[in-house]
Amino acid sequence: MSSLEDLLVDYLTTEIDVSRLISSRVYVVEASTGCDKPYVVLRTTKTEADLTLSGESNLVKLHLQFDCFAENAADAHDVAEAVREAMLVAGAFSAIHSDQLAEKDEDTNLFRETLKLAFWHERQ
Repeated sequence: MSSLEDLLVDYLTTEIDVSRLISSRVYVVEASTGCDKPYVVLRTTKTEADLTLSGESNLVKLHLQFDCFAENAADAHDVAEAVREAMLVAGAFSAIHSDQLAEKDEDTNLFRETLKLAFWHERQ
């Protein structure tokens, strides 16, 4: 797990509005088998370097995906909204684009709402 993913897991599991819905059930790439519901699976889907006329800058654009799973569509939506709000409130994530999609997941037979976020940050 990358340090960014570690930070996101720590942040979401301690953010009050998110943790009251999912407790500490935030997973990276794949959820634990048989875990309680609802839960969130997060992953980095793309990393883009910022290119300028003089080459790469010190900025990177990250694309993150948060899949919010629950036993019904309303709960999946509530979790996705809590995650979206938490990410908007976090100071480091001030430039966020969100795109939410909801569907019934065939693999898990749970409802899933997907939240896609992109933001710029400085390389470390």
